[in-house]
Amino acid sequence: MRMYAKGYLQRIVPLIVAVCVTLMSALLCFILFGKRLDKISGQLNSYRSSDYSTIYVLNYGTGLNNECVFPDTDYQFYLDKDKKKRIAVTSVMMEKDANYSLSYLSSFSDLDNGEMAISHNVAEKYQISTGTIIFAEASYTVDMIPFRIVKEFNTEFDFARPNTDNDIGVVFLGFDERYVESISSDRVLYSHGSQAEALSSFPQVIKNVINKTDQQSYVTNQALAALIILTLFTVAAIVTCHILFYSDSVRLLRRCYLKGMPRHMVQTIPFVEKIVLSLIPCAIIQLIITLSIPSSSVMMAYRIIPVLLWGVYSLLSFGVDVVKGRAK
Repeated sequence: MRMYAKGYLQRIVPLIVAVCVTLMSALLCFILFGKRLDKISGQLNSYRSSDYSTIYVLNYGTGLNNECVFPDTDYQFYLDKDKKKRIAVTSVMMEKDANYSLSYLSSFSDLDNGEMAISHNVAEKYQISTGTIIFAEASYTVDMIPFRIVKEFNTEFDFARPNTDNDIGVVFLGFDERYVESISSDRVLYSHGSQAEALSSFPQVIKNVINKTDQQSYVTNQALAALIILTLFTVAAIVTCHILFYSDSVRLLRRCYLKGMPRHMVQTIPFVEKIVLSLIPCAIIQLIITLSIPSSSVMMAYRIIPVLLWGVYSLLSFGVDVVKGRAK
């Protein structure tokens, strides 16, 4: 035991290096992909909390519940009248006297003409909040149209372009009679379930169908690159730590065994070392992620992968040590 303790103290530097390698492998991946994973988590949480399953983009209005005007390309939004700073958003206009039974839409039914609700990611990107006046350029008038932001809602995705590589979000507008009378606009129909039967009586009405499940899968797939690289970084850290510390520890313990150390201690001490030295850095990373990024299925995978790989390595290496010990 004294020999092992003396050797352990002499190897404090490799020990620190091994811990740092484990910590930095996860931290580096977090630094590289943390912002992207934050967006993905926010979008997935927004999808999960919304109570629609399908969005139908329609060529014309049908009068069905939860139907909105879709003036997406007819409005260009700016932070000022001089049009120096454009705001990239998908715009949806609430229909006059429409019935909005979905909770996702019901809070916007009281928007008046000239009022706007903005999604959280739009407010964050452009540093705007309730009370701010922004301006819109439309084809039916030469004047810049002012909109006052009256609500901010917790949605972080754009149903028309669900991509984490951009910060496009959604804005809901109050009903504008001048716009509706001047332009033949598309509609969007939010639906909790299929509306195929209800829409079948309208000729050539469906322009596009947006399935929420498909969009969730699309957003989730954008996290795969980060998860693959995290796996590679973790494997590289395990190999490096094994070379720097763990393999040397096994050689030292074998010498201690020849000096009289009990067999069970020779087998147990390396296993405890590997558990402690791998799980402490992993626990630090999990704490950072928990405090920094919203919880989601993607982040659950991001948190589990390092712990799982280190756990598999510890169990396999412990098994190998036991087999080798019994063979001698």
